[in-house]
Order: sequence, then structure tokens, then C-alpha cells
Amino acid sequence: MKNMKNLLLASGITVFTCSALMLGTTFAWFSDSIVNRGNIIEAGSYEAQEAEETETLSIRGASAATSQELYEAVEKAGEEKAVINLGGNISLDASLVISEGQDITIDLKGYSLTASSEDGAAAVILNEGNLSVNDSAGGGSIVMQFEKPPAPEDGALCAVENKGVLNINGGLTALSCSELPQEDADYENTRAAAVISLSSERAAAVNVTGGTVDGGAFSGVMTVLEKPAEADPETEHDSLLKITDGEIKGGTYGRAVWISNSEGTDASFLMDMTGGRVLAVAAALQTDNLYDGDETNVRISIQGGTLESSGEGNAQTVRLNLARESNTQLDIGSGLLKNTGQGALYGVGSGGSWQDDNER
Repeated sequence: MKNMKNLLLASGITVFTCSALMLGTTFAWFSDSIVNRGNIIEAGSYEAQEAEETETLSIRGASAATSQELYEAVEKAGEEKAVINLGGNISLDASLVISEGQDITIDLKGYSLTASSEDGAAAVILNEGNLSVNDSAGGGSIVMQFEKPPAPEDGALCAVENKGVLNINGGLTALSCSELPQEDADYENTRAAAVISLSSERAAAVNVTGGTVDGGAFSGVMTVLEKPAEADPETEHDSLLKITDGEIKGGTYGRAVWISNSEGTDASFLMDMTGGRVLAVAAALQTDNLYDGDETNVRISIQGGTLESSGEGNAQTVRLNLARESNTQLDIGSGLLKNTGQGALYGVGSGGSWQDDNER
């Protein structure tokens, strides 16, 4: 009986409490208000953007099938931007061709890409489009191998023949000659270089931002000027060599940087160096046979970095050989020119003139 009284009392209290809450909330509905001061509540909109994707093709192995896979990867890329990652050392039996209109990045990933003149190849890569060479892992290389150096009348040999835009951002681009020549002046004019840049069908540009370009006993970068159909719209030059970092090396039978043109060819060339190192046993920088013409303009701007020659054979660090009257300007700003041998700092050939804006 006592428990029944307690239950009835609890029930009564519960009913009273619920009634009080209901009356309170009803009164608040008519008497209270909510005020928002200074804050804004709004609905947002989200626009989904489709990310631009760069196709990445992974090449593995070093067999003939793997080299074929590399050829097919370049062909498959078409005119879309593509990154090709090497997954092993690859030996090519023919030059890898980057066609005009293609934009391809080859990441060496620490591996080597080689070709041999014994197989009939004249270059590891023939670039007619836009080619960038990276080496994200370090220790990678592009090497042209040959047993004997070509005579001057023979065709050229190089690791990369460039007829488009070549960006060297890392790795080693080099020549490897197993049988170096004895001292023979005939080989001093041989066309063997780690990179040969030719402005023929279109403007050619080489940008060195890292890595090493090593010609071994021969030249590092050889630029041959011809008048293409159109100049580079960004530089308004037919040929461009830009060095911001990295190294370019030349040996006894070449130059680190060698610039020349053909008689009757009017072409415009710009070398812009703001960093990096240009090193050679002979001349670090040499121009040859820059024939006259109203449109033959060569400007060499050195605003940083180091050009150095050991001075063998009385070689100059910078040598300008001007066969005839030529519009050539040499502008040396904050760069460092060194000659550790017997050679003079500058040399002028049989004709023409040159200008140095800074006395040294």
C-alpha cells in the first residue's frame, strides 16, 4: 500500500513538471525573439575542376623489347604532354626521335640511355620538338658511344641532336670514345659534341638549368647557325643557348661551347649565361666563321657563372674568330673568367671586331 502511494506521488510530480514546461515554451514562442548581429549565414557553391593530367609512361628493362617499348611510348604520346620514366638501363639500336609538335620529358631515374655508332646511330636522341631531360634519382645519363672519333669530313656524332627546344635539367649528357686519338690537329675541327644544336627548319634553343653536358675529349655544346623559316618568338633569335646552372665541359679536340655558321647564312644568335660553369681544356667559348650579313647578329651575355680554360695550346678562355665583318657583341658583367694555363684571356681571329662592355 505504501509503494502504491509513492508511485502515485511520483506520477503527479511528473505530470505537473511536463505541464509547466509546456506552458513555459508556449509563452516563449509569443514573447521571445532571436536576433543575429553582424554575422552572415549563406549557402556556398562548389565548382568541380578537372585536374590537368600528364600521362606518365614507365619503361622497364634493358632488352631489345624494352628499347622498342621506349620507341612506342614516344609514338603513343603524340602531341600530348608526356613524362617517360626509365626503369632500367636501355641501349638503343637507332636514334630516338622526338618529332616536331611533341612535348616530352624523359626522367632518367638514375639509369642510362645509350646508343653506339657501331649500330649506325649518329645520336642517342634526335629532338625536333620540345624535350626536357630530368634525373630525379641522380646518376642517370645519356651517352653516345663510339670507338674512333669521326674525321672532320665525316658526319657529326652527338648524344643529343637538337632542332627544337632542349631543356637539360639534370643527369649527364655525354660522349664516350673508347679509343682517343693521338695528337692530331685534324681532329680539332671534328663534329663531335655532347649536344649539337642546329637552327635549320625552325629556331633551336638549348636551356641548361642543371646536370652536366660533357663532350669528353671533344665539344660540350656545338651550335651551328642557319637561317630557319621562323625565329623563336620569345627571344626573336634563330638560335639560343641559355645557361643558368649546371656544367658544360669540353676537351682537347673541341670547345666547351662552340658557335659557327655557314657562308651566306644570315642568322641571329644569343648566348645568355647567368650561372653555372663552362669548363674546357682548350677554349671555353669559341666562335668560328661568323660571316658578314645585315642580319648576322651574335650577342654573348655573361652576367654570372664561371668560364674556365686550362689554356693548353695557348688557348683562350673566350676566343672570337670572325672571318669577315660581323655584328658580334660580348657583354661581360658579373661572371668570372679564368685561365689556368698560358693562354690569353681573350683572342680575336683574322677579322671583324668584338666589344667588351667591361674592361678586364
